[in-house]
Formats: sequence, structure tokens, C-alpha cells
Amino acid sequence: MNDQKLIRKLALVIVVKLVLLTALWWHFVRDHDRVLEADSVAVHIGARPQPTTEGTSHGQ
Repeated sequence: MNDQKLIRKLALVIVVKLVLLTALWWHFVRDHDRVLEADSVAVHIGARPQPTTEGTSHGQ
């Protein structure tokens, strides 16, 4: 195989991968800059949120 053909094919593969990664990021990650709170995460996974109190020793 000619070196130029190999370089061209490798460059094409790299470009295709970059395009696919960019498309996946654009679709799944781009708008996910939300701040999650512990209570909402606990409700989402099925756990009950723990009441928060100030001044506790946290088991120390």
C-alpha cells in the first residue's frame, strides 16, 4: 500500500471520529449544566432525602 493512501485513510478515520464525538457531545452533553441538589437526586434514585440540620457533629 502506498504511504500517501495510508495517510489519507488514517486522516479520514480521525476526521470521522472527531465528527462523531462532536455530534455525540452536542446531542447529550451540551445543555447539561444544571446544578443538582442532594434532595432531588435522592428522590430520583428512590432514596428518602435526609433532613439537614446545622451544627451537627457528623459522628465525630
